[in-house]
Amino acid sequence: MRGLLERLTDPDDAEMQELRRMFIFKIVPLLNPDGVICGNHRCSLAARDLNRQWINPSSTLHPTIYHTKCLINLLAEAGNTPFVRNSTHVEWPFLKVPLTTAVSW
Repeated sequence: MRGLLERLTDPDDAEMQELRRMFIFKIVPLLNPDGVICGNHRCSLAARDLNRQWINPSSTLHPTIYHTKCLINLLAEAGNTPFVRNSTHVEWPFLKVPLTTAVSW
């Protein structure tokens, strides 16, 4: 995450300057903080695999997924069609990975 933020905010990086001109970045750093702190990378403290809750998250059982979807929906409703890269489980350069325009929220 640190490398991502440093590169995106680098005032001397021409590629990032162009991307910042074209896009507004909304970065959600971690969707499973309670699970990760206990050593779980996929399951929350509610014993739910958060990678499987995207379609119909509960505001009570999966609040980070639920509210992230709310943010994306709010942006879409405001006419700011999101381009979403929903996983940073990959090494840099993450921006070289093609983004999908398929609506999944």
